[in-house]
Order: sequence, then C-alpha cells, then structure tokens
Amino acid sequence: MTDQPNRSTGWLVSFEYDLCFIINLWWIPLAFICVILDSTETVGFWQIYLLTTPHRWITPFLVAADPDRRTFGIVPLALVASAIVMLVLGLKFTLGQMAPLILIDAIWNGWHFGSQHAGIAAVYCNGRSWMMRNVGKHILRFAIFTVAMRALGWNSDIGSSLGLPSWIIPIADIGTLIGLASVALLAWIDRVNFSLAGAGYVFSVSVAYSMLVLAIRSGEKRLILAMAMATACMHAGEYLAFIGYYSSRRQTRGTEGIFRTMATRWTIVMTTFLLFSCFLATLMEWISPEWFAVLNISSALIHYAFDGLIWRLRRPDTAAVFHTAGSHS
Repeated sequence: MTDQPNRSTGWLVSFEYDLCFIINLWWIPLAFICVILDSTETVGFWQIYLLTTPHRWITPFLVAADPDRRTFGIVPLALVASAIVMLVLGLKFTLGQMAPLILIDAIWNGWHFGSQHAGIAAVYCNGRSWMMRNVGKHILRFAIFTVAMRALGWNSDIGSSLGLPSWIIPIADIGTLIGLASVALLAWIDRVNFSLAGAGYVFSVSVAYSMLVLAIRSGEKRLILAMAMATACMHAGEYLAFIGYYSSRRQTRGTEGIFRTMATRWTIVMTTFLLFSCFLATLMEWISPEWFAVLNISSALIHYAFDGLIWRLRRPDTAAVFHTAGSHS
C-alpha cells in the first residue's frame, strides 16, 4: 500500500485495491452466484465466520493495540464495553431469551451500516465537496438505515403489525430509492471535488442497497437473501480493507508502539487474525451455541459503540491520519 492516498485520481490506496476491497464491485457476481446457484447458505457460512465475525472482533483488538485509537481514554472505552456486557448478560438472565438483544443489535447495526458507508464516503471526499460532506453523507446514512429497518420485516406485513396505513411502506421504499439515487447523482455531478473514486464508491453502495429494497419489494426470498448477503459482505469487507488502509498510514505517522510494528506486516497480521477468528468462532459455536450468541451480540454492540468513537473525522488526530478536514465530519 502507498503511504499517501492518491489524491490525483482519488484512490485511497490504488485503483486495484479500492475497486476490489473498498468499492467492492465483487458484490455483483456474488449476488448472481447466490441467486443462480441458490448458494446463500454456503456463502453465508464464510460471510459469518470469515468476514462478519472477524470485522467485529478486530475493533476491540485495534483499540487494545493502537494507542491512537484510544484518545478518548482507556477508562471510558472500558466502561462502555463493560456496560454493554452487563446489559447483554442482564437481559439474558432476567428475560431468559435473546429476542430483545437481537432487536437491539439489528436496529443499532442498521445505523452502524449507514454510518460506516457515510464515513468512508467522507474519507473519499477529503473535505473538498461541500455538498457531499454537508448533505450527501447524511442522506446516505439515513437511507441505508431505512433499508436495514425495512429488511427486518421483509417476510411479514410490518406495516399492519405496527398499525401503519397501507401506503406508508411503499412510500418509504420510494423515498429510500430516491435518496440513494440522489446521493449517487450528487457524487457524480460533484466528482471533480469529490473524486471519481469516491463517486464510484457511493454509486456501488447506492446500487447495492437499492437492489436490496427492490428485492424486498419483489418478495422473492432468494433475491432478498442474496442481496442481504451481498451488502453484509460489502460492509464487513470494506471495513477490514479500510483498517488495512489505516495501517498503511500508521506505518509512518502516529504513536510508536506495537501497532506501528504490526502495521509494517499487516498482510500477515490480518490473514492470521481472520483465520484464527474463523477457527475460534466455529469452535465456540460448536461447544456452546447459546453462549457464542451472547459473545457475538456483545462483541457486535461493542464494535458499533467503539466505531462511533474511534473513527470520528471531526477529531483532529483522526482527520490528520487521512488528511481530511476534521471540522467537516
């Protein structure tokens, strides 16, 4: 990876890296494979154990290893993690079921999805596009959150169950599609400031989530599961790739220490982490599915909370790593 983001073309790392791992155009053939071969279950195994679980577990690992991601202080972060663990265990033991935790996870995860995509769009923006940093990223975040909430009730008449008029859900779907299309159009129109790479990223994300909305509207289970799988893989994959990009930046800047050393060998570190996480998650679920679920939800909520703290581009220390305008995020 290059030490400097290629601002002449807008690629964070390189054309090949961004296209494959951050813009993630491979979601298109992945969705086709899932639909045509009906292989969602097979792909889902690898998605859960090799992408989703490691991308959640790597956040506490990053916080522990990198002092530059602990600028909030180790005590506040430890208190946040402890509070989440206590919440999960408290609900499990008092209610005796996981349903409330799953609902909390699903809602927070939806907001987290939107925030992550909006945040990466902001990094591509690099503080140069007024429309994207002040309007576009907020539309993108809310639209993706809306899609995630829509996906929660795809197999039921969620509108009726909530006592909503029959026209609310279709109107919400149309509004979401318009929002996603408008962000993609905005990114393309302002591509000189936003960069062609950034426009490509927003376009890829917008199309993927629009396809998920259309799949839900169609009611075709295979299409819905395929697009849900594709967006989940896109989300987890780009996060792991973004940390790879971050590690390349940390090789020559920031606090000295163990993470700087790991950053110089990040391919080995990441590969080892992915394989170990996959093995450990598989083993833990085999030993105790119930407690693995507790661990998974706890780590997911910690991941959401920490991500909302450690990657804030408005913080000068974070903005400096990515050469972004810290006041704009």
